[in-house]
Amino acid sequence: AGGHSNVRDTIQNVCPHSASYSNGRIQCVFSRQIITNDTTQDVPMNGNYYLLYGRGETPTGPSPPVLTYHGAQSIPSISDNLIEPDTASNEPIPTHPCPSSPSPSAVYRFTATSSSDCVQSSCDYFLGIRTNDNDPTYLDFMLEGSTLGWVGIGFTKTGTMEAADVLGCIVHLTSSVVSIVDDWNIAGGHYDVRDSIQNVCPHSASYSNGRIQCVFSRQIITNDTAQDVPMNGSYYLLYGRGDSPTDSSPPALTNHGAQLIPPISDGMVDPATIQGNRSENRGDEVHSVMVRVHGVVMTVAFSIFGVIGIFFAAWMKPVLVQNNWWFQIHRAMMISSLLLGVFGFICIFVAHKEEMFDGHYGLVNLNNPKDTIHFIFSFIIMFLLIANPIIALFRCKPNAPRRWIYNLIHGVIVGRLFELLVLANSCIGLILLGGFGAMFYVYLSFSIFTVVMDIVLGVITIISGNRDLPAVAKLLCSILQKHPSVASTNDHSDHGNEEDVLIGDKPSITAFTPASSPPNPSSPPLCSISSVRRWALILYLLISLPMNLYVIVMITSSIPD
Repeated sequence: AGGHSNVRDTIQNVCPHSASYSNGRIQCVFSRQIITNDTTQDVPMNGNYYLLYGRGETPTGPSPPVLTYHGAQSIPSISDNLIEPDTASNEPIPTHPCPSSPSPSAVYRFTATSSSDCVQSSCDYFLGIRTNDNDPTYLDFMLEGSTLGWVGIGFTKTGTMEAADVLGCIVHLTSSVVSIVDDWNIAGGHYDVRDSIQNVCPHSASYSNGRIQCVFSRQIITNDTAQDVPMNGSYYLLYGRGDSPTDSSPPALTNHGAQLIPPISDGMVDPATIQGNRSENRGDEVHSVMVRVHGVVMTVAFSIFGVIGIFFAAWMKPVLVQNNWWFQIHRAMMISSLLLGVFGFICIFVAHKEEMFDGHYGLVNLNNPKDTIHFIFSFIIMFLLIANPIIALFRCKPNAPRRWIYNLIHGVIVGRLFELLVLANSCIGLILLGGFGAMFYVYLSFSIFTVVMDIVLGVITIISGNRDLPAVAKLLCSILQKHPSVASTNDHSDHGNEEDVLIGDKPSITAFTPASSPPNPSSPPLCSISSVRRWALILYLLISLPMNLYVIVMITSSIPD
């Protein structure tokens, strides 16, 4: 159970009568009890079962002899119905005899290539589909591509990898043998499972100099309604390949990774009836580059300039009040975020220009929830990013009676909403780009760390009443400085009238006057709230910048040369 290899039954409940082998042909006769005393590895023959009619071309070497793997060329046929062996009458083996192989010069009426300026032998990806000459109920497929792992074709109603019927050719890691497989991408996931019924007829398969070529046939309508789509319907085609060979038995399609995200056909295709010699020239390398440029630019624009720029405005005003540095840094970062954000936004439109104008599913695939959410969040983020500097132009003076309304809109509603949407949408974007991989979890950690830092600094500010540190923080300061007396000191050197923490007004240094006792000159700087924020800034930059740089490197490393 759970595997495709057999083991020797510990109790041999067969009664051999005769066995012969001559001229490449085996014949054997034996008996077995309908119900044996081996309830673990013998099924009762008075039950109902699908029958697997199997054979293999590889003779055995070990002693005792073993059933070797049948291979892709001799996939067992399966009975059409459940059969009770002790009462069943004659039933023809449902081999659905495979049609003859197409000739090497056969013309494929539908072709898909990775670019418009390549020929079949030089394309990174080539797909050909035709109707079999001898049996029109079958379609012939040719897959060819430059890859170390596999090349495949997926059929999907959704325009995504989910719930897709996949046919592929896989290179085995050690033997370089190519297997032709019938797989299924499960609904809600991005990985395939082996179809329980292998409805492919292999004709030829080869691997040489990093290039796969295979030819096979499949019925237009099979008896597997669960994991085979009927080929007389309309589907988006997924042109897939992967660079990781398999070492599993049976061979499996490995994850394509962020480097080889499958391009999608420009429109739905009916494989059984499409006419003419046409190619789906997706230009997948240009698409791949622009998607990744979008990812890199948006990470720099939003996660570095945007989120860190907000951090400066929210917490660094009393720390960098001299020469208004907190505001200068905040303004420079947010302007950079706006300019780069617009550029990154344009990049994704360029990457998907064919979907928008060539009859694909449009600007966004609404059948994919992650695509839809990422699309909606992106427009909201861009709106907030453009709106906030415009709002800032109409701010009133810091001491105006209704200044709090501006602070609330600019800093809390727009600013914080922008930050939270950026963190959430970037996580979704990284899932779309590379799945739940390392760069997603690194960025998720950065997002959580950012939110936790904001909460901690906010709580410290509220508890201290903008005047003094909580006792726990004082104790920590004392331990760090090895001055126990610090715990009883107060430092009001950086507090008082701290207006407009999230906005860019020029504060007056004289406005920062203590609300109660004068500053204590003996208080160590480490234990002031300003010092806590300085240490928080250092900690935040030391952790957040490497995380974002790692994500950028992971994205850029998958851009083809």
